[in-house]
Amino acid sequence: MSTLLSGFGNWRCGTANHETPIAALAGDAVIHHFRKICRGQVILNVGITPEQANDLISAGLGDFVAFGRKYIANPDLVERIRLHAPLNEQRPEGYYGEAAFGYTDYPFLLGNAEARLALTE
Repeated sequence: MSTLLSGFGNWRCGTANHETPIAALAGDAVIHHFRKICRGQVILNVGITPEQANDLISAGLGDFVAFGRKYIANPDLVERIRLHAPLNEQRPEGYYGEAAFGYTDYPFLLGNAEARLALTE
């Protein structure tokens, strides 16, 4: 399919780094596989750490990284990555619910608005 789509110019191919029943595509092998056949931009996601993301992008195996769940649990994810700070534990039982639990109750690295504002000045 990606070979067919490559004929349409610039398109995006999302790859996931997670368990697969196909042993040959386990771990990062799926990323290597799609980079070979994808002529468009590759978006890496699922199970990728910030450190691994840097390594994969530096190696030319991806163009972007999507940190969906990590971003839900860390409203200041970019700052945490920049500072090499620990990430909040994810609470998937609160994802996609009808309440604020699991979306707006995760703590910031710097606990108050004034401290966060100081980072942008």
